[in-house]
Amino acid sequence: MLTKQSLALEEIQQTGAIVNNIILQLLDISHVNQLVADTLRSELLKVKPLAELVFTKTQGNPFFLTQLLKSLDRDKLLFFDFESGFWQWNLEFIKGVNITDNVVDFMANQIQKLSEKTQNVLKLAACIGDKFTLDILAIINKTSKSETAADLWEALQSGLVLPLNNSYKTPLVFDSEQMETENRRSPITHHPSPITYKFLHDRVQQASYSLIPDNQKKQTHLKIGELLLIHTSETDIQENVFEIVNQLNVGAEFIAQQPQKDRLAQLNLIAGQKAKAATAYESSVKYLNVGLELLAADSWQCQYDMTLNLYVETAAVEFLNTNFERAEMLSDIVLAQAKTLLDRVQVYETKMQFYIAKNQMQAALNTGLQVLKMLGLPLSETPPTRLTRLNLGGKRIEDLTELPEMTDVYKLAALRVLINLIPPVYIVAPELYPQVVFKMTNLCLKYGNSPLSAYVYTLYGMFLCGAFEDMDSGYQFGQLGLKLLNQFNAKEMTAKIYETFNYFIRHWKEPAINTIEPLIEGVQRGLETGDLEYASYSASFYCTHLFFIGENLEIALKKQAHYIALMQITKQEFQTIYAKIIRQTGLNLIKNTSEPYRLIGESFDENKMLPILINSNNYMAIYPIYVSKLLLGYLFKNYDRAAENALLAEKYEQGGQGLMYKAEHKFYSSLTLLALYPSASQSARQQYFSQVIAQQKKMKQWALHSPANYQHKYDLVEAEKARVLKQDAKAIAFYDRAITGAREHGYIQEEALASELAAEFYFACGREKVANTYLNDAYYGYGCCGAKALPKSAVSVPNKKVFA
Repeated sequence: MLTKQSLALEEIQQTGAIVNNIILQLLDISHVNQLVADTLRSELLKVKPLAELVFTKTQGNPFFLTQLLKSLDRDKLLFFDFESGFWQWNLEFIKGVNITDNVVDFMANQIQKLSEKTQNVLKLAACIGDKFTLDILAIINKTSKSETAADLWEALQSGLVLPLNNSYKTPLVFDSEQMETENRRSPITHHPSPITYKFLHDRVQQASYSLIPDNQKKQTHLKIGELLLIHTSETDIQENVFEIVNQLNVGAEFIAQQPQKDRLAQLNLIAGQKAKAATAYESSVKYLNVGLELLAADSWQCQYDMTLNLYVETAAVEFLNTNFERAEMLSDIVLAQAKTLLDRVQVYETKMQFYIAKNQMQAALNTGLQVLKMLGLPLSETPPTRLTRLNLGGKRIEDLTELPEMTDVYKLAALRVLINLIPPVYIVAPELYPQVVFKMTNLCLKYGNSPLSAYVYTLYGMFLCGAFEDMDSGYQFGQLGLKLLNQFNAKEMTAKIYETFNYFIRHWKEPAINTIEPLIEGVQRGLETGDLEYASYSASFYCTHLFFIGENLEIALKKQAHYIALMQITKQEFQTIYAKIIRQTGLNLIKNTSEPYRLIGESFDENKMLPILINSNNYMAIYPIYVSKLLLGYLFKNYDRAAENALLAEKYEQGGQGLMYKAEHKFYSSLTLLALYPSASQSARQQYFSQVIAQQKKMKQWALHSPANYQHKYDLVEAEKARVLKQDAKAIAFYDRAITGAREHGYIQEEALASELAAEFYFACGREKVANTYLNDAYYGYGCCGAKALPKSAVSVPNKKVFA
């Protein structure tokens, strides 16, 4: 049963926060003895027999114990002797009294000592919950608020029910007619907030509820629900739907007429949608499934709209609850029964989402392409032979916010499908990516803006950065997306836009550290809006950037583990795999392994995963694997393996468009080739050098746009290039520039690497004193970034073993 408290708790749990239940332990005999002695102001030894008796009855349950003592006092089995000044009792007489050892039965017996009217009103209150308002209680008690408050008064006096505000006294002073008059006339006696009560303890509620005969409980709930529904206006149904539906659902089996069942199905649809909007997905799916069960066999013919909405919503929420098989089954039913294309499209969108969640990217791609054909907007069968920029018709990028609003429902549906196509296209068919981005951006330019346009323009910015390396325009389109996000208040698009802008665009113009907090926010916004897919992308990309910006590895590994656990809970397979790749890279740097240049360990196993990913053509996951193996091969001085992986990474480079991985690829590829240069043949040297020059040309452009992230990388490669060309003065200058730049922008691991390479250079020059200074800096830097395995590796220099 969904309450505001359970709704809040479920919302907290949806964010991935850890919720701990505090279990109160029972009191042991010594504690009971102390409590009884303190209560009766007597000595421990004197009360010991009584304490043992009440302990036997209550087993140390604190609530049961206090209620039992109160009961003994009310029944005069405990009495105060004013002459002696002490509490007295007859232990044998108490033993002879029939006291149950079941707390609910005991409280039920206490309640039965109250008046008939009070017992009846407590039974009704127990059906509402542990908290209840006088307004609702009066409705189901079929009396005025004043009369209901009077019926409840005895329970308040006995302490079984507690008022939650002082306004509970008002109905006891005024009768119903006076209350209405006073509410109109005097703000002093008018209480806009409801008069609320709560049961003293959940056992009191259970005891009150137990007094209703079992064969009448469901019918009682049904009558309560019907009364609440009668007294609730249509405009207030949405606000009070949980209170009404929670009662009606308990007694639903006693509803015989189909029109009443249909009405309850509609109410469950409203409750399910409201719970879904509050991210209470487990509660939402329960309401929706009850709604489905209430439908008639011919509901697709007789109640088409409600049936369609129930099936579509249930499929979507089953997906959010990661019940993918059930979601697919419901979706197939809709596809078979739906009357219009638009009705089917929304289900195809859900199917695409659970294909993506299960890492079935090809199936998601095929579904999306099929739906676009249905909508009359197919992608061309073959990729474009050359890439061109969109023609903005003379408009400036910032002017695109002034476009009219898109209203064509078919074009909006096509936009949603195209957006759902982005992950599978980028991952398994990157050659189609330009077509998808162009198609959706042209739709916005031609038919106007919508909340979806905020994401579309961000995707176009990502495309400009990746395909054209036009960082300025790409960044401007990213900013346009953020502006439209606020303009449309498109909360449901926040996770998508934050993920795309911060992973694919922002690092080309700003320090990469600026992406960390927004990616975390993207996770939260995705969870809040039910966008589990993009919440998980944000989490996965956060794990990646955390490694690249130089976060201490021990800290990074803990944070990555937290978000990987979250992705596993949401059952987003690709994102989990993607994050595990970078986490295993970090683990290799922190732990000694026999083959540190291979991704095999507690987080990822390349022997198992790489064949699967290659077979599924998963460019976006394969590329990071080979880049990570390149990085590890270089850092652990296995340059031949590093070079092999650099070449393999090039094969899948389309999976790294716009990513920091691409810069890491070119950076470590250049360093590897320069490390191999001295021992290479003359022809190989020429090939290596040409490749380094080409890669440095790119790195120089990236550094111009984002010096914080890429200038020190460019400088370090220039230093190594000068070293192999025997340009010592130039090498010295560039080593120091690389070290300073990396330090200034927090790239501790690359500062340590630059210091290590400078040390090797100075050892080779015979300047050991200077070399040792750089060597110590490198050792310190690797320690700060947590790369414990690196100082253990051997760095070869003439007649020296560094870090041996």
